[in-house]
Amino acid sequence: MPSQHATAHSPNPAAAARMRAIGLNRRRPAPSRGASFNCSRCSTSWAGAEADCFWCGLPATQEHSHPGTALQLLLIAVGRTPVFKPEPGQQEESR
Repeated sequence: MPSQHATAHSPNPAAAARMRAIGLNRRRPAPSRGASFNCSRCSTSWAGAEADCFWCGLPATQEHSHPGTALQLLLIAVGRTPVFKPEPGQQEESR
């Protein structure tokens, strides 16, 4: 039975592989949790749509677009610094 399309489609594995590679290499935006807030009065941080501190009820003293910034500020305030795990290749190079 003839195809109902105007052109006949012939499978081309190389073209299909290129199309899949384009789709896989496309950068997708990271999921967003919304803004990150910090209340310096209560030493509290949170993320989401609510801009008022859940502890004292006052507006947040700082707002950040990156979700980890508020947590880093709190850790620095108490004298701790965030510890990042090194990449597996970096551990071997430092030995």
